[in-house]
Amino acid sequence: MRLCTIICGDDYGGLDVLINNAGIIAKGGAPALKVDLATIRATLETNALGPLHVAQALSPLLKRGKSARIVNMSSGMGELTDNSSGAPPIASRRPRSMPSPRY
Repeated sequence: MRLCTIICGDDYGGLDVLINNAGIIAKGGAPALKVDLATIRATLETNALGPLHVAQALSPLLKRGKSARIVNMSSGMGELTDNSSGAPPIASRRPRSMPSPRY
């Protein structure tokens, strides 16, 4: 992140768009009540706190940007209603064999 700060600040004067698109899924197929705490902690650190940490670190550059935006991406696994099919929540072209997501 230090290199990003140097390049964006020195070469471009700021940052206009930050796209957070990182995420992991807890290891193993154990039910939630049986997953070990270290796995849960690593998952939450990456998925919830990671984007916040990056936004905080790059906020000085975003403030220098012309019309700065933060975009947080998610996947179908981030859905609250159907996170087991693997289907994306929104798709412009969905194969006929892929079921429509339920909302």
